[in-house]
Amino acid sequence: VPIRELVYPTPSLRVATDIDVLVAPEDKIVATRALTSAGFQLFTKGISISHEVTLEKNQGQIDLHWDILRPGRTRIPLTRELLDQRVEVDNIWSPSPTATLFLMLVHPVITKYCNSPTASVIRLLDICLWLKKYPTDWDALFELLDRSGLKTAAWTMLEWLQTLTGTTVPDDFREAIQPGPVRRKYLQTWLAKDLSTRLINWPYAVQTGFTLANHDRLADVVRTSLSAVQARRAGGQL
Repeated sequence: VPIRELVYPTPSLRVATDIDVLVAPEDKIVATRALTSAGFQLFTKGISISHEVTLEKNQGQIDLHWDILRPGRTRIPLTRELLDQRVEVDNIWSPSPTATLFLMLVHPVITKYCNSPTASVIRLLDICLWLKKYPTDWDALFELLDRSGLKTAAWTMLEWLQTLTGTTVPDDFREAIQPGPVRRKYLQTWLAKDLSTRLINWPYAVQTGFTLANHDRLADVVRTSLSAVQARRAGGQL
């Protein structure tokens, strides 16, 4: 998502370590070959080969994705939908406004554990600036979160956003995506006690205790757990 070009008056002020490119799964080999032919060097990791690879050239880095998260994290495949609904703004292609906010809310919770050392605070500023600049279709956002099974992840990110910045969203939207009282209290405690940071050296503890808790239903937890096992077994296969 080209956030810095879309919401920052001076894009270079927003630090970016890489460029994320999303392609259809059937195009991943073609895209990889095109970039390696252009002089990029391919790097793969068994933990993420199911949905992305990294390509580097000189000081530039491109993360090539064919899924926004590891397959199985979402109830339905979203890549084709995001690509079909992409929009062009100032000669830059990006996901639709709804999909962009969806990614900003969900992705850091699942991949960066929301408030861990790997989850830069700048991501919160991105959301604040986005909400101020672009009107939000809250119904469309809820529908996408509901279909993906990640309403809880978005609620967690918004909880953290409000804690640090005071930024709020409509009450009816927050109530529609929030988990039940027990899990809500559990996740609030996780954030308040900064457990993602305190347990950062035990990634499986964070993944089990935090990431899985941010999926909406038990069936979602089972699905994503099985997909993780399959991804590890298939590690190294592009």
